[in-house]
Amino acid sequence: ERSPSHTLVTYGLGDVRIEETKFITWDDRAVCSYRIRSTGKQAHTVDIEVLAPYLTMPNGDAAPAYPLLGSGTFQKIPVFVYLDAPGFSRSEGTAIHLRRSLTVAAESPTASPVEAQVAVSFENQRRNGPTRALPADLFVRHQREYNRWFFDNVPYFDAADPAFKKMW
Repeated sequence: ERSPSHTLVTYGLGDVRIEETKFITWDDRAVCSYRIRSTGKQAHTVDIEVLAPYLTMPNGDAAPAYPLLGSGTFQKIPVFVYLDAPGFSRSEGTAIHLRRSLTVAAESPTASPVEAQVAVSFENQRRNGPTRALPADLFVRHQREYNRWFFDNVPYFDAADPAFKKMW
C-alpha cells in the first residue's frame, strides 16, 4: 500500500503477520517500523536483523563508529548520519549487524502486536551519547504532522469527481 506519507508492506509467514511501514519524518529521519502479530493459536519468536554499511561521505572527516554511520560536509554544512535501533543488540564484527528477537503471543482478542523500529537520522551536529530512543507513536506523530501541513498549506477544493478531488 503506497500513500503519499508512507509505504506499508504486509508479509504473511505461516501464522505470523508482519506489517512493515516506511516513512521519512519532517526532521529528516528515515524510519522503518514493524508490527508483528500471530494469526494462529501458537506463540512465535520472530528475529529481525539489520545490516547497515558504514557510509562514504562527501568531505568525510573521521572513521565512523556505530551508531554513527558516517560524517562529512555537504555545501559547507556538517552532516552526521546515525542509525537508531532501540532494543536491538549488535553482533561483533566490522560491519553493523543488529538483531532483535521478538516474542509474539498467540492470537487472541486482547493480544497487541509486538513492535520494533529502526531509523536513520541525518543531523547537523555530532551526538554526545548512544542511540536515541524512538517514540512508540512515531508513525502516528508523522501522519498527524503530514496531514497538518496539508491542512495549513493547501486550499480546500471540492469537485463532483472523487478521483479529481483526490488528485487535488
